[in-house]
Amino acid sequence: MKKIKFGSLFFSILLPLAIGSATSLLVNKFSSFDPYEYMPRFTPPDIVFIAVWTALYVLMGVSNYIINNHSDTSEAELRQANSTYIYSLAVNVVYSICFFICKWPLLSFFVCLYLAIVIIQTICQYFHIRKSAAWLQVPYALWVSFASALTFAVWWLNW
Repeated sequence: MKKIKFGSLFFSILLPLAIGSATSLLVNKFSSFDPYEYMPRFTPPDIVFIAVWTALYVLMGVSNYIINNHSDTSEAELRQANSTYIYSLAVNVVYSICFFICKWPLLSFFVCLYLAIVIIQTICQYFHIRKSAAWLQVPYALWVSFASALTFAVWWLNW
């Protein structure tokens, strides 16, 4: 077992947390508190979203740390996996902007589905590098699948 590089682990966790926090601040600044008149009954309380996203960002960071520091793979394969991971973070930001700021739930639904595909691609790339890192991305994929259903329901109830 390789030694943990705490600086690298810290940065790997900090990156998604910082992006998530910045997105949250952006949404809070430019969005009303409850942008949609009707919300599905299965909408979790806000505290659940905060807790789940925090946990997911930590898992994503640890997962990314593992592939970058505890694998014996080619630089090209690592570069591709890292690019897909960073891209998934960017698509996540786009979703938040579309859903909360622009209030386009149907477009947000399609962005969320696309995000799920990118996450699955990340999982597949991570799986070839380090299985444990791939498994840490699975909760993110499951949550985004739930978010897709929730987003579709918001659109359906408010169109």
